Amino acid sequence: MGSSRLPGKSLRPLGGVPLVQRVAERARRARTVHEVVIATSTSPKDDVLADRLSSAGFPIFRGSEDDVLGRILGAARAHQATIHVQCWGDCPFLEPSEIDRVTSALLREPELDLVGNAFGPGRELPYGLDVLAFRVGALEAADRATKDSPYHREHGSTYLYETPGAFRTRRLEAPADLRYPGLDITINKEEDLQLAAVIYEELFRRSPEFDIRAVIAFLKSRPDLLAHPNARALISGTP
Repeated sequence: MGSSRLPGKSLRPLGGVPLVQRVAERARRARTVHEVVIATSTSPKDDVLADRLSSAGFPIFRGSEDDVLGRILGAARAHQATIHVQCWGDCPFLEPSEIDRVTSALLREPELDLVGNAFGPGRELPYGLDVLAFRVGALEAADRATKDSPYHREHGSTYLYETPGAFRTRRLEAPADLRYPGLDITINKEEDLQLAAVIYEELFRRSPEFDIRAVIAFLKSRPDLLAHPNARALISGTP
């Protein structure tokens, strides 16, 4: 709730329910995850977020506002997870098939500690589809190694993929039809939320389980929406 660019954005309505609930609903559609947990802070300003999402049926874990690594590790331990799948609460077009693609890759390769679809240089995917799946044992090792590193504590899982040689990681190539790295469908500003609302109004009405490919097709069909700075990348470079 403490976003500086868009205060209270987690509970801003999108299609009639809070933004972060839309993210969690999409995550629940992934076949490879057993439970979707909202990991929010213990700050009093997040009380309303915890209450609303708990009322919507999502388990809540609360931890330090600044120590995101400790918070997500606490959530994993509280729910006896062996693999933690990290998504972000301002991504209302989170793609369940990307969650499954990333998580399945980690499950298939026991020698890996982390698999993601967008970390590191040379990103291929639109912003807003990022998924990381990592073993909780690796996160515990990162927790021990970063006690004096505010940067890694604040950013949660960065130590796992930004520390050369420390962990075995893999970034998956993006599907050919999703290679729009200039497209940004996260929510950071009021105009981002306005764009998302138009998309939800049209696509959710057609099918509550619309996917990211439907979003891209819809945006391409609406020249007025392509004028939004976050969507202009769709004008050029068709995969």
